[in-house]
Amino acid sequence: MITKLLMKFKFLIDLFGKVNRQHVFSSIFVFGFLVLSVEYIRLHQEFTRVKEMHAESLTLVGQMRQMKFQLTTLDKTLQKLNRFSSKLSMIAQVKEPMQGVRVVQNGFHLSDVPNVIPTFQQGILPLGEKIDLDPMEIRLEDLKVDAQTQLEKYEELEAFYDENKTLLASIPSLLPAKGYIASDFGFRRNPNGTWRMHEGIDVAAYYGNSVIATADGLVEEAGYAAGYGRYVVMDHGFGLKTRYGHASRIWVKAGDFVKRGQKIASVGKTGRARGVHVHYEVLLNQVPLDPKDFIF
Repeated sequence: MITKLLMKFKFLIDLFGKVNRQHVFSSIFVFGFLVLSVEYIRLHQEFTRVKEMHAESLTLVGQMRQMKFQLTTLDKTLQKLNRFSSKLSMIAQVKEPMQGVRVVQNGFHLSDVPNVIPTFQQGILPLGEKIDLDPMEIRLEDLKVDAQTQLEKYEELEAFYDENKTLLASIPSLLPAKGYIASDFGFRRNPNGTWRMHEGIDVAAYYGNSVIATADGLVEEAGYAAGYGRYVVMDHGFGLKTRYGHASRIWVKAGDFVKRGQKIASVGKTGRARGVHVHYEVLLNQVPLDPKDFIF
């Protein structure tokens, strides 16, 4: 009897132990699953955030590259405008120099902006880092100042030109023929070894090409001379005259009014000329000047 009671008691103890172990294992499994689920959710959110940062950084890099291209293009344009403005100012005798900060002088380098170079190379910002665009904004401000200065200069020149259209149309400003300058203004050695003043420039061009008036004016002379060959002299007023020599043919006559760019003769080799070219002179009150100073 006692033996049977002990056996039943042992059976209950074993059964209780099995149930307890299963409960422990189940609890551990449920806890582990919950931990893994939370970690998965965290990693998924982190991965989503990294993807968004990557997309944003790629967009930013693209915008910065485009901005760099636009700044470079704008800066080159401002350089050209500055050079052209200087020439126009010289004609208009506007003597005050350009003011304002020049971006060209300062230079524009993306390396001045922190984190730009590694971003360009890797295509993504370093984690937790930001690009400081302050230097780029400073460059943009410089460009604004320079552009405003250019605008003011051109407004000043525009006012001058509106008041002096006749004078400006009368100033020689073109090359008289399509070609290249073969001989400059100044003293040059003659074939006999002597030196002689060359009072204009020689523009080498193809035979028969057009010779054009370099400014508005009245044809004063159109004829032939031993040295110049067939030649044209134009009076532009204000003491300015131009002379074109060695033409093969003349298309105007004395008394004709001619506009800048109009054909007045054809390139030739008449008179004392060793090759096909146009001899071109600019005179102010009968004093010869270097025509290259008037060619734009």
